[in-house]
Amino acid sequence: MAKLASTPYVAVMDDDLIPNDENFLGDVVSSLCEHPEIAAVGLFGVVLQSNASYRHCAHIPNRRFQGDVNVSLLKGRFVAFRVESIMDFTPVTFDCEDIEASAYLGSLGTLVVPELLSNRTRDLPRQGGLEFRPNHYDRREAARRRFFKC
Repeated sequence: MAKLASTPYVAVMDDDLIPNDENFLGDVVSSLCEHPEIAAVGLFGVVLQSNASYRHCAHIPNRRFQGDVNVSLLKGRFVAFRVESIMDFTPVTFDCEDIEASAYLGSLGTLVVPELLSNRTRDLPRQGGLEFRPNHYDRREAARRRFFKC
């Protein structure tokens, strides 16, 4: 669906994530405009380590932190990017597609969890989610190994 956007930028956001202020999306676009080397920004990321499983890699949360954090992949709860950057991307799987998309976008530039977005959203109460599946981390590890060399 993002390929059909009539704007230069698109954001994909879970329906249980709410921005805390009216400038949130504008700041997302500004960060992409001001930094052409950034392929995508997100609220949650993972720094993959070759000697650790997905579950035990450094997970970067949407909390107050100092400075931008470059990550290996952006989790699908919120990610924003330039529409033109995905025109040649066609996912081969719809399980852990955020990992596949991150591998593609990361080949085009840096993936960043920016300090500017830190602590600017809140969660609605949730009854469940993909992360509550019994084999969630096994599926994410398999996708990580499929789409990343480390």
